[in-house]
Amino acid sequence: YDISDRKAPKLVNEYSQQGGYDNSRMIGTKLYVISTYRVNVYNDDYRDMCIPEITVDDTCKRISADCISVIESSESTTYAVITTLDISKSGKPEGSAILGDCGHLYASSKGLFICEVTGDETGDLTKIYRFEYTDSGVKHVAEGAVNGYINNQFSMSYDGEYFRIATTFNKVTVDGDSVSMNVDDRVNNLYILNNTMQIVGKVEDLAKGELIESVRFVGNMAYVVTFRQT
Repeated sequence: YDISDRKAPKLVNEYSQQGGYDNSRMIGTKLYVISTYRVNVYNDDYRDMCIPEITVDDTCKRISADCISVIESSESTTYAVITTLDISKSGKPEGSAILGDCGHLYASSKGLFICEVTGDETGDLTKIYRFEYTDSGVKHVAEGAVNGYINNQFSMSYDGEYFRIATTFNKVTVDGDSVSMNVDDRVNNLYILNNTMQIVGKVEDLAKGELIESVRFVGNMAYVVTFRQT
């Protein structure tokens, strides 16, 4: 909107992207908007809906192939759609997408990360997708995984060299067709990953039987608060 006349704001441009709004961040003059776009593979016309679209005013355009990342190990039919818009200019937004569920988002001036919580026969697993900022948008550069699930965005931190993440891990016991989880076997972990998303340090089995309620990273210190539910 043009708000030079505050009593009569004028619509200048309208931008939209497919999917449900998930999160956004403002870094400098650039706005990053993330939505979750699910492909209904049970629809007969699902092939026409496989590529997310971005609309500028009345012009609709699919995200180009070189801006879409497909995670080989993911079986998700959901995209995380990331649109970058420089609000200091009147240019068009740049769209990127990654085929994988968009869970928690962490973003700072040094990098953007999206987490996808999945699971296997041993328990919860958090997959981490790292993006770098480019002149026009973002680029997927690496992925990694750690045991457990995170509480919220404050469970993550990045200083430009190392990514830190704190998780709660519910250990699962498999006995034939039976799967069980004992609360007393629940643990909490802190992982350090490098820029290729490889684990280079960790502290596991913290506060056995408890849940992470909050995490804050201050410099090189991690403050992890856990609670035991009785």
